Amino acid sequence: MKSLSFAFMVVVLFNYFINALADNDHYIITLKTKINHNDYDDDQNVKDAVDVFVNDKLNDMYDIIEENKDTYTLENGQMDEKLEELDSIVMNKRHHRSTKLLFINEVNPQNITAIQNFQNLQNLQKRSDNSTEILDDKVEYIPVESKLVSPICPLDSGYAVVIYASDEVIKKVKKLPDIKRCNKSIPSENHANTYYNLDYIQKETNWTNVRVQDRFKNVSRNFYSHLSLVSQSHFDPENTEVYDNTYYYPKTAGQDIDIYFIEETGYFHYDEFDTYNGSRTVTCDAISDTNDGFTELSYDDERRVKGCGVSDRDSSIHGTIVSMTAGGKYTGAAKKANLHIIATSLYTHTELKSLEYIRLHARPNKTIVNISRGGRGYVPEIQEIFTELSRNGVIIFVSGGNEHENCDSNRFRYGGFDDVITVGATEDTIDRDISNGYTFSSYSNYGKCIDIFAPGEVFYPSVGGFYLFEKDGTDYFRDYGTSYATPLVAGIAATIMSEHREIRYNYNLMKKTLIDMSLKDILYGLPDKTVNRFVNNGKRVVLSPNNAYHGCGENSGNYKCSKGCCSKDNKCIEFDGSSVSQSCLVSMGCQSEYSEFCLSNKSTSTSIRLVNNRCGPGYGSCIIKSSRYIDSVGCCSKDGYCGTSSQHCGKGCQSEFGACYSSN
Repeated sequence: MKSLSFAFMVVVLFNYFINALADNDHYIITLKTKINHNDYDDDQNVKDAVDVFVNDKLNDMYDIIEENKDTYTLENGQMDEKLEELDSIVMNKRHHRSTKLLFINEVNPQNITAIQNFQNLQNLQKRSDNSTEILDDKVEYIPVESKLVSPICPLDSGYAVVIYASDEVIKKVKKLPDIKRCNKSIPSENHANTYYNLDYIQKETNWTNVRVQDRFKNVSRNFYSHLSLVSQSHFDPENTEVYDNTYYYPKTAGQDIDIYFIEETGYFHYDEFDTYNGSRTVTCDAISDTNDGFTELSYDDERRVKGCGVSDRDSSIHGTIVSMTAGGKYTGAAKKANLHIIATSLYTHTELKSLEYIRLHARPNKTIVNISRGGRGYVPEIQEIFTELSRNGVIIFVSGGNEHENCDSNRFRYGGFDDVITVGATEDTIDRDISNGYTFSSYSNYGKCIDIFAPGEVFYPSVGGFYLFEKDGTDYFRDYGTSYATPLVAGIAATIMSEHREIRYNYNLMKKTLIDMSLKDILYGLPDKTVNRFVNNGKRVVLSPNNAYHGCGENSGNYKCSKGCCSKDNKCIEFDGSSVSQSCLVSMGCQSEYSEFCLSNKSTSTSIRLVNNRCGPGYGSCIIKSSRYIDSVGCCSKDGYCGTSSQHCGKGCQSEFGACYSSN
């Protein structure tokens, strides 16, 4: 028992360590030097003084790196190889008590003479080994070409240096005196296909860091579209022309979240189940078999790491595809989540045993259960254990079913049960129009039982011998059903949980979060009394791979209309007083964030006709209505005239007699 407790503690500490990993990167730092660029180039004394000052600051930064080197740990648990120079430099540096490094400028190595010249001016004598010693202060300088910090060049605004820093190091460097600016070194575009800005996406999503999967982005068959669809808002070809088949997701990607799968089988001999050098768990934990009973697999059982299955299975591949969809390296939504197969026969008593095993081993508020199977007939025992798991902080996702029926009744297993999040599916998109991804599928169940919809067709490395496409020696195939829409949503839930570790997610909170984040009213063909919600992972802006933006708002790269307003359906409309200008009314959904202006909806009066274009008390409104429809919309200026210019619609506009800019 003690050994098990110790092992558990090691796992917890390891997971904590992995979760706290830094995102190491290069940063450009501008130092305050109070110099003119020309003075630096033309006056040797100024140059020497500045180079000494910059070198001292680089030494300060290097000290911070040494003191915080543990924060450079990579995702695989190894130290960043760029820190290897510390082993050689630091040992030499510490030969003497008063020692500094002389950081050589790789572009302009003459800076190494600056300190020597500066010291000579103060009666210094040259020492050996290309270093100098200050006679009074006993300081030794060791020349180095460092990959961690180095000078770059003087600027009109100061002096630029570069540092390779972890998140923690850069926070401390920013607190040093004489730091003017600090910006991450960002990649430049070298071809027209670089259309996304990771910093912009990070700002939009509030993710700690953004990761991008754009495999097959140049293949026009919508491969991996089950992922790209959930990381953007509704695609409109009129707004962005080309579909962005890229999956954007947070770097945490479900890390330290457990996803359990009740499936007949699950086999892991695919690159999809990469554990990233042991930083996540992919295991078959137990087998609940009708013929052989329940067996928890020991740690030395090879089935635990290779995969397992029940003896009376109907399918040998379903569970493998389902678990790939939730957490596969390429096909999955939560690429770093822990994946646990509980191989379970298709009977409720074996399912009940599997759910009890999960209840005993689940970590509250860090555990998800995926059940991509169904049937008919109410099982109160299953409902009760669902409720118990939910009460204990376990979140259960179930497939809505593929019968194309209303699943409101608890006779539908398990879409009609309580305390579960039930997922419906949209139509196929591979080799088809991407708009099918927003269309209610011909097989999915529907009704009040469905909480949310997701793409039903998935693309994966072939596990059954058939394939559609071969790439780099790997065959790929596709399948469809609510069985796959469900783990996709479960994986997105895992990414939400890993991004917000401070929040204790349970069934109610996760359901609310997914609903709040979902895209509303974009699905077509839904039966009555079925929710119109499409899952989204938090990244909503639609980007154009060919940088063509004809609309506005999140459906068009968050572009703003240069003239007029951004309508509810993300179209730019120039306000000209015609009936179409009603789209510029706030009450009609005008999006002020992306508009030159929106029109106030405070006006309640209308006119049949106007005399001499006058408006106001005694005259009437600039909103003309000659029948049941509004014919035109205008603004009533402060001096009582109808028009559509800024003089009419802006300051002083009389909102009770016409439209006005909403900013008034």
